[in-house]
Amino acid sequence: MVNSFALGGKTAIVTGAANGIGRAIAVAFAQAGAAVACLDLDQRQASATAAAIEAAGGHALSLSGDVSREADTLGAAAAARDAVGRIEVLVNAAAADDPSGTVLDIDPVDWDRVFAVNVKGYYLMSRAVRPIMIAAGGGSIIHTASQLGRVAAPARAVYLQPRAPPSLPRRWRPITLDRRSG
Repeated sequence: MVNSFALGGKTAIVTGAANGIGRAIAVAFAQAGAAVACLDLDQRQASATAAAIEAAGGHALSLSGDVSREADTLGAAAAARDAVGRIEVLVNAAAADDPSGTVLDIDPVDWDRVFAVNVKGYYLMSRAVRPIMIAAGGGSIIHTASQLGRVAAPARAVYLQPRAPPSLPRRWRPITLDRRSG
């Protein structure tokens, strides 16, 4: 049987690699043979992910940065390129902690932070690595999403918006705008 998830000789950057889905993706990519740059705002946990990959026989490095800041994304892309020579895969898995509440409850500063990471961060990381990928002959950019982008959930107004296609907000209106949850 052919392993269709073989990544031997490839290099990937995984954002949000400190925990959750980002960490699981970083570990899975390493198990499939990729060298993985683990990027997260939480340097300690990103280092723990990289250390776990190394302890299991993989190749990883830890990078610290805020994907909502262009200087950090450019720095992370350059650091990964300098460490391994190329980047063939970017996985945008970083997600800001979202405050629970309706649009009436959530502070605009919190709303902006979620959008800065969950939308702008994906754009900035893609923009930072794409020239490196082009110079190397190509690559793949993967944006993670959430099932909550397709369904409405009480008190999750800010998380739902950046995780869904533009055609879906009308489905969320009854829950995210009109219901007040306990």
